[in-house]
Amino acid sequence: MLVINSRFLLFPLIFFIIFCPIKILADSPVSVVGSSLTPRTEIPRLRLPSCGSLFTNGSVNADALCGESKDGNGVSGFSMSKYGILGIGEDAGVFGSSSSATGAGIFGINNGLGNGVVGVNNSSGTAAAHFYNNATDGDHLWLGYPLPNFVVAHDGGLSVRSNSVNSPSAMFTNLNPQGDYIWAGNASDPVFKVKHNGSVFVRGQEAPQKGEKGEKGGKGLKGFKGEVGSIGPITKSFAVCGATCKCRNDMELIVVQHIPSSGGSCSVTADRGTCSTNAPGGHCCLCAPK
Repeated sequence: MLVINSRFLLFPLIFFIIFCPIKILADSPVSVVGSSLTPRTEIPRLRLPSCGSLFTNGSVNADALCGESKDGNGVSGFSMSKYGILGIGEDAGVFGSSSSATGAGIFGINNGLGNGVVGVNNSSGTAAAHFYNNATDGDHLWLGYPLPNFVVAHDGGLSVRSNSVNSPSAMFTNLNPQGDYIWAGNASDPVFKVKHNGSVFVRGQEAPQKGEKGEKGGKGLKGFKGEVGSIGPITKSFAVCGATCKCRNDMELIVVQHIPSSGGSCSVTADRGTCSTNAPGGHCCLCAPK
């Protein structure tokens, strides 16, 4: 008759009780709320991979894994090929909080070609990443390190900083040919629009529009005195009266009146005046351009 000592059955029984629930939990659909694992409806396309260590907490609203450090990191994750930390949850996959003035609730670094932090959301009406700062004098979001290039202030204001020669500080692109690039103002009635074809509308009117004729300006200041011009050609005749008649080299004598020695007088009228004489033997002449 075969007799089995109960001690040989005790160890397999203890092993089954301890490890079977963990195996069932790992193969069952799970979801993460905060950082605790509870049996719930499976989240589509998101499932925790097989884990080297699995932490569970059956209490409601209790975290499965918590990390606390005074000077170091609360939780650190490192992977040579995939994710340093992977979180899946109905509320937040990964939740980070920091009380430091210079520290970050969540800080991601990628030394390769990937991204430091990636957020994916499969639900409509919610965001893949939501940033909020409870402090009224703190900003909601900083992008850039150590100095931020993009800041979302607590009051909703945006600040963009760039130091690039070839890239703009901000660029807005709409791949839909029917969509606009920029709206500013009330969403129901924006005061500024940049259409897809590049047209700009201000308060519903396309700009630039030709405005009305402005008022006549005042009289301007007196200008400086110009240089003396060269002598131009003579175009008018002038009169010469005297003992003899002599014209300039560029003019010719066209009228000559001679007073006899017995006496008399003469006169001549030209474009540039009139002259006369009554001297015996005198002359009255008219010089005109050649």
